[in-house]
Amino acid sequence: MDTILEYLESAIKNILSNKMRTALTMLGIIIGIASVIAALTIGNGMASYVSDEVNAIGGNVAEIYLDSSVAERGITDDDLKEIKENFPGLTGATYYEQDFGIAAGSRETVDVLLTAAGADYQYSTVTKLEKGQYFTDDQVEQGAKVCVLMENDAVHLFGTADAIGRTFELTIGGTSVELEVIGIRENWSEMITKMMEMEMESYTAMIEIPITTYGKAFNKDISESNSMEIYWGNDQSEDIIKSVVRFTENKLDLRGRDAVYYMSMSDVSSEVDSIMGAITAFISLVAAISLLVGGIGVMNIMLVTVTERTREIGIRKSIGARTRAIMIQFLAESAIISLMGGIVGILVGIAGAYVGCIVLDLKPVFDPSTIIGATLFSMMIGIFFGIYPARKAAKLKPIDALVRK
Repeated sequence: MDTILEYLESAIKNILSNKMRTALTMLGIIIGIASVIAALTIGNGMASYVSDEVNAIGGNVAEIYLDSSVAERGITDDDLKEIKENFPGLTGATYYEQDFGIAAGSRETVDVLLTAAGADYQYSTVTKLEKGQYFTDDQVEQGAKVCVLMENDAVHLFGTADAIGRTFELTIGGTSVELEVIGIRENWSEMITKMMEMEMESYTAMIEIPITTYGKAFNKDISESNSMEIYWGNDQSEDIIKSVVRFTENKLDLRGRDAVYYMSMSDVSSEVDSIMGAITAFISLVAAISLLVGGIGVMNIMLVTVTERTREIGIRKSIGARTRAIMIQFLAESAIISLMGGIVGILVGIAGAYVGCIVLDLKPVFDPSTIIGATLFSMMIGIFFGIYPARKAAKLKPIDALVRK
């Protein structure tokens, strides 16, 4: 134990005797460790944010599609009723149609992305109903001229979010109908709103109406559809999707014809997580290159140190110092330099991650294993890149070391 402490004490003395050179040597390690921690923390925060945003679009939702080139008919309202009867674990199921139109309110006229669906469409997103109510099965059956829209849409149309009971004119393909607002949904998140604005050339309201109203008012065939959405409770697993798919295949005589397929929000979330993970990994790889450069810097400085201390090494070996002792001393010195750089790099990386997340309006997601791994990795760099200089010092012959100027 005393011998090890002597090695460490000697290494620390040599490091402190060359403070500027040590600081410059540590700089590469500091930059590398800080970059990796900051990149992974910000990347994890971004992945968490995007995943939450994707999940906010729809929770336990899956879309089931038919291959129209294979299926002889689409999904009907009777099919939906039978699916809900056979799968009590479902919260609901509906097919829907989407169309573009223009809405003229008391304040302004806006473009519209219309969704016409059954009453179960209220479960399609996790955005809550802030005011009023969603249209009911009875209103769908009657083809009631009612609608649900978002707070932003109400403000654009009427100048206020308190729009329950107000009416506006919806026009699609030259045909107009007056709709009454019975429900107001909370707005999408800022990210999703911006994505919508980027996709649409102008402000576009998102309005939901009964599918029967859409069919009657605009003379549309809504008797069947090639797709439907299903919704299930948190007590159900996603296996229910496959069960509904098999039931649909049997119902439409499509079994074994690969004509029914699906996509769930968890699939979208997994894809997003995969993409964000790949981006974070790439950024971390680039940042890790600086660690390699820092390690080479440690090796270069240790080689210089060996050259400068040649006579010291010769004297120590001439009075009985073993090759192993010389090697351990220089390895300890390189490991301490790397460890110190690693600790400083971790602190700089954490601070940088906080600043980056504040600027990007993200929640920092620290992974303890990343910090521990960075610390161990910094020490490994010191040991790995210190081996060659240490071996070179340890193999010097006493006579050669003493006569060398």
